[in-house]
Amino acid sequence: MGTFDVIPELFGRSTKCDDVENWSEHIDAQHCRFIGKECYKTRKSQPEVAIGTCAVGVHKAELPVIVCPTGRQPLQPSDVM
Repeated sequence: MGTFDVIPELFGRSTKCDDVENWSEHIDAQHCRFIGKECYKTRKSQPEVAIGTCAVGVHKAELPVIVCPTGRQPLQPSDVM
């Protein structure tokens, strides 16, 4: 059974990814690589700020749980590279 970080990805990029040179720029862009445009899942308290997580880790889960409103399924570990 696999274990995952609580937040395994941000805007479709693995949080363990070494090829993202500047996370600040990546997060500021709020670009979702799955829908090809700005992430539309925003904070209620700050609607100008995208949340940026498509999936979250859950204790003892095989795979991360999808929380993206686009309903993108199934999420495989290779999707967050």
